[in-house]
Amino acid sequence: MKQIFYALVMLFISQISIAQVFFTPVQKLKGPAIVTTVAGKEVNGELVSAQFATRGVSSIKLIDSATGVETSYNAEDIKSVKVMVNKNSAMEKLGKQTKSLFGLRKGTENLLVRDYIEFDQVKYPEEKDKILLLELLNNDFSSKIQVYDHRVGAKLNNGMSLWDKGEESLSYIIVVNGEASFVEKKKYKSLYFDKLFASCPELMAMPEKDVNFSDFAKHVSIFDKCK
Repeated sequence: MKQIFYALVMLFISQISIAQVFFTPVQKLKGPAIVTTVAGKEVNGELVSAQFATRGVSSIKLIDSATGVETSYNAEDIKSVKVMVNKNSAMEKLGKQTKSLFGLRKGTENLLVRDYIEFDQVKYPEEKDKILLLELLNNDFSSKIQVYDHRVGAKLNNGMSLWDKGEESLSYIIVVNGEASFVEKKKYKSLYFDKLFASCPELMAMPEKDVNFSDFAKHVSIFDKCK
């Protein structure tokens, strides 16, 4: 009976999560954008620059489409920034990590599509006075857990990150119920998996040997739909 239940769970997982993967973090940020301030004001305009700090975006410059005035915003002032994606960059090929995850052959043309790139204000875990704009990586399945790029966790080396090489990050920053924390590869199976997904029977039915950090996006997607 347990084998039948597990087989049904695996079928359920494969059906709902085949396209649910994290977007590759951007290194530059420009274009038409909507800025929502902490005060609740929405400003439409052209994002002309973003200051990428070691851990995230610390400030941006936006030309207001209504007034033509260029204004600088610090991360402390912004609730979120949505930058529209142009047609040339709206589609991205799935990286090496994702192809491996779903058993796809090299060279297979698989595409992800997004309409915008979103950065949200996040208080950096363990440094609550450090406020940054971090890129949301799971736009389409983020109702319960928001997963953000952890630039330090991507191990930047000589200007090239693990993402650039098609490999997974070693850690992410997540926000659950407004509280930010880390998820790390080295502790994923022993600590984070049960802590995050204990209320989801479909995930808890997985054998421990099948719990892998490389499947984190898939697990978040399943949890997003779990009742």
